[in-house]
Amino acid sequence: MLENNIIALFKKFLGDEVKVVESYYISGCEHDILIIWKDNALIIEAKGYNIREPFRNPKKAFTRIKDDFKKSIGYGYGQTLRVETIILEKKPLVIQDNRGKKIETIDTAKIKNCFSIIVNINSFGLVQNDLSHLLNIHEDDIYPWAVKYDDLEIFILTMIAQGINPQIFIDFLLLREELHGKITCSDELEICGGFLTKQIIHKRIKYMDTLKTSPEFGDIFDQQYNKTMGFKNEKNLYEKQSGKYMFW
Repeated sequence: MLENNIIALFKKFLGDEVKVVESYYISGCEHDILIIWKDNALIIEAKGYNIREPFRNPKKAFTRIKDDFKKSIGYGYGQTLRVETIILEKKPLVIQDNRGKKIETIDTAKIKNCFSIIVNINSFGLVQNDLSHLLNIHEDDIYPWAVKYDDLEIFILTMIAQGINPQIFIDFLLLREELHGKITCSDELEICGGFLTKQIIHKRIKYMDTLKTSPEFGDIFDQQYNKTMGFKNEKNLYEKQSGKYMFW
């Protein structure tokens, strides 16, 4: 269900130009979603992992958090990296079914940008927003974007509602890669909102050692919710659109 929701969301956002490959195999290894839009590839792994409540003892709590992180985001990154490496090396990407039969071969020479995205049901908060805390990557590798599905949905639906060109989302992903190791934030939507309202600008990031967001960065999403967010079977739709009610 999570995979289906992700696919439907991106199809709604990117339109008819999008190519989607789902539940596919690369060299016998299973993967969730590959989206190709123009010269961009989004390598997406959906994780429904249920984060366990941490212990009261700080050492035990941290051990549990690290273990859950490794089994969800860490494992998902290993999956996306496998596909990303093939694309970055401009090798043919051979798509297989679960029996190893070739379905198609994707010409990676036409792909300019590729992004690894791990979509969770739950969020790890700060250590997810800044993956440098717990995710070990090689020196030349790039951090993926790990995001809770609810935040992804709100971000994309807001861009759709405000008529924002999908190319802006690619700009966001490029900026997002640069924030790991610099960002202090427990709410991903503060980062997304800060980007949309130009409170977080790519040109400034490389000159900054640290960046701390604030709740006001996410106000754009509250404002859009009070108009109409665009959820399927959205609640309180009449109240939002009638102009007869006020929201706090």
